[in-house]
Amino acid sequence: MLNGEKCIRCREYFKFEELTPGSNGYGLCPDCVVKTDPHEKKRFCPNDEKEMKKEVLENLVVIDRCEVCGGVWLDADEIGVLQEVAARNADNLAGAPFQWTTLLNS
Repeated sequence: MLNGEKCIRCREYFKFEELTPGSNGYGLCPDCVVKTDPHEKKRFCPNDEKEMKKEVLENLVVIDRCEVCGGVWLDADEIGVLQEVAARNADNLAGAPFQWTTLLNS
């Protein structure tokens, strides 16, 4: 009988009670919960130096998007997280876009 699962972001195994369930049903470990905080430091576009807007994809990944040039900033592990979500939902995707939310910079 299983008494835990892997964190969707870091893929480490944890007991169920150690994971924080997201609104999308995926569990996040305490370290990864911090990485999904949309109030992380502001970033500026390396292309045009404009402030980038925060967006949350699948309630798991915070990205920075430049409204001027359309450039996107992803942290090192975030592409892997999105690939994992896509793989887990391959049967349900059927062309549906990722859920995303644009956040106001404060």
